Amino acid sequence: MSQKSEDALDQAEDAYQDSAAPSVAGATTDRGAGVPPHRLVIDHRDIRRGSGKTQRRRGSDYYDTILWRVMPKELSASPGFSIGLTGCDRQAGVSTVAANLAIRAADHRLSPVLLVDANLANPRLDRTFRLHDAPGMTEVLAEECSLNDAIHDSGIEGLSIMPLGAKSLVDRTRVDQESLSALLAELRGEFATIVFDLPEVRELRHSLLIAQQMDAALVVLKSEATRRKAAQAMVGRLAEDGVNVVGTVLTQQKNYIPRWFQRWL
Repeated sequence: MSQKSEDALDQAEDAYQDSAAPSVAGATTDRGAGVPPHRLVIDHRDIRRGSGKTQRRRGSDYYDTILWRVMPKELSASPGFSIGLTGCDRQAGVSTVAANLAIRAADHRLSPVLLVDANLANPRLDRTFRLHDAPGMTEVLAEECSLNDAIHDSGIEGLSIMPLGAKSLVDRTRVDQESLSALLAELRGEFATIVFDLPEVRELRHSLLIAQQMDAALVVLKSEATRRKAAQAMVGRLAEDGVNVVGTVLTQQKNYIPRWFQRWL
């Protein structure tokens, strides 16, 4: 494993004591309860209503910290900047972190923003954004629908969603380097920021071809559940496979110090 990957894991492990909210490796987060990884920073009333203003949503500061550490300083210099999120455990909260990052990117007008469900093993974004049975990535790769028909409005200004689509198409869909590169090139031409929700590391399979083409990849770790050696092995495997892992995100962190006592520290 590279020194950069080891440093990222060291810093993420140190964050166990800092906060209950997600934190990216190397980030200094405020103390607080934060947002559990099963909850969005906005609810469905906000999704339906939308907003043209940058909002300070509950828990959004933590996702903003991750976003600013990952995004390039000049977005115009990296058109179609892509971020891929994977995890070491199925319940680590990858889909929620991905959705929140995309929402905050749109809030900060790093748009147009596209959130793509590329989790072939356990797609979730269709339920999160109420896009049941909507065509998505698999239909595009199977040439059963156009790219425009696979991209759906989220109800949030500047944010679009591409769900996975029909899982039944996965096994008979052409998923190779050429087809995925062509799809990503099209998406880069239409969107300024693209966030991919990927399967956990052990279940990447075809999605590894997507992960290899990401400008930045984040590995989501579940606090007190992901063993350090296992995380090191998985991050090292991704690096060996050519995935640009830029950091780790720790979720479900617990703060064992009562708030009243913290004020005295």
